[in-house]
Amino acid sequence: MRNTTILTASVIAALFSTTAIAETIVSTAKKMSDDQYVTIHGVVDSIDNEREFTVRDETGKINVDLVSNQSVVLQKGQAVTVSGRIDNDMGFVDVDAKNVYVHKGTLKNINDAISATPGMSISGARAFNIKDLPREGMVKVTGTVTDVDNEKEFTLQDSTGSINIDLVSSQNAALTKGAKVTVFGKVDSGLMGKDINASKVMVIAHSR
Repeated sequence: MRNTTILTASVIAALFSTTAIAETIVSTAKKMSDDQYVTIHGVVDSIDNEREFTVRDETGKINVDLVSNQSVVLQKGQAVTVSGRIDNDMGFVDVDAKNVYVHKGTLKNINDAISATPGMSISGARAFNIKDLPREGMVKVTGTVTDVDNEKEFTLQDSTGSINIDLVSSQNAALTKGAKVTVFGKVDSGLMGKDINASKVMVIAHSR
């Protein structure tokens, strides 16, 4: 019985050790060879465009290129876990990310920041089809991303039409065509038609 207990404890210790090794700190990742697989936990330090951002931990910063069809909405200071392969081009090291997991513990902070901005509360937003949007007011629209201009602008389409989305909050959207999202925001009616100034974007499903 004692040997069995010791063996079990050893197995548990090995599992914890494997988990620790699997996660790579930034300073180590920047010294790794091309194509090695890494998992990095940190916070979003900056967002360059709709597919590139920088992750920071206590040891440094590293650039991340989102190379999969995954869509994700990010905010500076948000905790994320990035998994992918090292791209070491003559000493210039990035991570080609296959997956970015956004830790949900920061969601409340995002909602608090939105609510603290005048005119940006998402409470009371009514759901509409794009064709039936009012001329003004807070709305909620769900559809498919058909075009992406940058991390702040994209086009959303549902069965009734399409509309341009301008993300005016501190969120930044790394979206791909075909992703299904829900947008909360204020209708902006002008001479060229209607847009939505979005205070929040939620990814419902990734593109296939």
